[in-house]
Amino acid sequence: MSTNVEDLYLKGFMAFSAKNYESAKAYWEQVLAVDPSHEKAKKGLADLSAGAAKPRKKSSKEVFQDIKRLYGEKNFAEALRLCNLLLKKHPDNTDLQGLQKKLEARVKQASGAAPAAQQAPPAAKSTMFMASAAEASVDEDTGADKAALVEKHIKDGVGLYELNDFAAAIKAWEKALALDPDNRIARDYITNVKSQMEPESEAEAPEPSPESNRPGKDDMIRIYNEAMAHYKEGDYQQALDKWESILKFYPTHAETLQCVERTRQMMKTKQEESLVEEARGHLSSGNISEAERLATQLAITAPDTPGLDQLQADIRKAQQPAEPKVKGIDTLEIDTPAVSPREVIRPDIEEDHHESHSASEDQLGEFFNEPKDASQKARQVSKVLKAKRERKPLNLKLIVGVPVTLIVLSVGGWFGWDFYNKQLKTSDEGPIILLNRDVHWNSPEQQTIDFVEFGNEFADSGDALLASIAYQRVIDIAEPRLAALQRSDPATNPEIAQETERIQEALETARTGLSKAMADLKPADVTDKDMERARGELDRERFQDAVERLHRLLSNDRDNAHLRDMLGDTHEKLAFQSLRNGELDSAYESFKRATVLQSGNDRSRHHTEVINRFYQGKIEASDKDQWFFFFLN
Repeated sequence: MSTNVEDLYLKGFMAFSAKNYESAKAYWEQVLAVDPSHEKAKKGLADLSAGAAKPRKKSSKEVFQDIKRLYGEKNFAEALRLCNLLLKKHPDNTDLQGLQKKLEARVKQASGAAPAAQQAPPAAKSTMFMASAAEASVDEDTGADKAALVEKHIKDGVGLYELNDFAAAIKAWEKALALDPDNRIARDYITNVKSQMEPESEAEAPEPSPESNRPGKDDMIRIYNEAMAHYKEGDYQQALDKWESILKFYPTHAETLQCVERTRQMMKTKQEESLVEEARGHLSSGNISEAERLATQLAITAPDTPGLDQLQADIRKAQQPAEPKVKGIDTLEIDTPAVSPREVIRPDIEEDHHESHSASEDQLGEFFNEPKDASQKARQVSKVLKAKRERKPLNLKLIVGVPVTLIVLSVGGWFGWDFYNKQLKTSDEGPIILLNRDVHWNSPEQQTIDFVEFGNEFADSGDALLASIAYQRVIDIAEPRLAALQRSDPATNPEIAQETERIQEALETARTGLSKAMADLKPADVTDKDMERARGELDRERFQDAVERLHRLLSNDRDNAHLRDMLGDTHEKLAFQSLRNGELDSAYESFKRATVLQSGNDRSRHHTEVINRFYQGKIEASDKDQWFFFFLN
């Protein structure tokens, strides 16, 4: 069985795991056309015909969203069932236990089991707050959801496989198997890739064409960022390898070309500096000829190497014969014959005259020969060899002049500071006001502020659907953030109190706006064939028509997550279409709608931030174009 057939099967399996069933079917049919006995391809086609595509397990966060939705629909029994399932996964979570009791009370109240006098009044806010608190605590206790982490490792492996880095891809899939030993996708990936790494015949497998293994845009950006991380750590060769792998598919990308050139220059500079250090090592060990050879080589090939001039000067100095020069011999005293001539006594300490310390030939040579650093060694020698000097009288000018100078400077400084303050008070521009601290553009605080602004814009334009979704995004982000802030002590960090106040204000605005938007949301006229027509418009890349049709469908089914993601992805495609046509404003508006709708990723939010920075003059047009290069090519 040839490697080409296995490659086709694996690509079909990748398409199947990505829920692209039409592509998977096409790949497996190609496999069977070449090898009709291929059992795995037969089984894959059988699974497709039987509808064996199993839905992905929901994460804990997604289950919490279902609980909130069911609570809003007053379906307390189903919400309680989901809460019980979460408790099996997180049995020690106290917030989740409290939510369970709250939902049990709601179920009893709805069934009429409790007497009317004991029934509590509706308290949707408190129950929803408990759901948010439980959601936040589960996220903190368990870290990233295991299913999402498994899916991430599988996707990482697919990206590495497409770059022909099979060993790294297998490691990524093995990480997924360590978290989920029963994961069939990861296991099959490993099995099939290993079979490609070990062909049956000894003949070398044909090299696939570059176009067939062309990495996706997200993979290219990931590789670029990994290369930049290696460069910052000084791993220039690894950075160069990754950037050159990008140029195989995007040979005209200016940013990557600059990085390659800069990295090669850094590698050359590092090599030259290592040669200087090597030459210094030879010089210090007495191998002057080898040090001179390396210095001459550098002077020819890289005369501007840092430290080369000093190295050559040191070599010339080492090549000159040393002329001994006696200094201060009259102050050197030798003890009685009972003491060795190598022992030196400091004449300025008479009480220690009978104590002596031995000195080696090198130490004595320091007293008589010219030191390497003349100023420093001269000071050292004077302390050891020179006799006592008479103490000079005190300088009266210094005694009087220094205090007077300090007094004049102090008085002048005070008057200058007073004049500066008066200028601030009388200036027409008013007093100086310190700016607030910068908030990271993707922090929970900044996200709540941005989504409030999006919701207000959509509400003003009459789009009640997107306004309600934007306000709901604020609530989903702000409530867990507030719960986390409330567990901190504002007294230890004043910024906590400031952030809490800003998020509470945004949350209140979002709740009010959500109520109004839901009241203004009207059902749209749709038919059973509208979804099929929308898919046809997408296939023909008529994104504007598809957006309008999907918007109407979502208006009648606002909580349909599949419809919401589909509309968000279509807005993103429409934005890229606008970019290709040079319509930056239209692209920004489409990216903004995609940001509100795509709750599963921050891709479109990154795009809006790049355009924002361009509008604000923080980046140049070339920087903006470099960012969108991978997405538009």
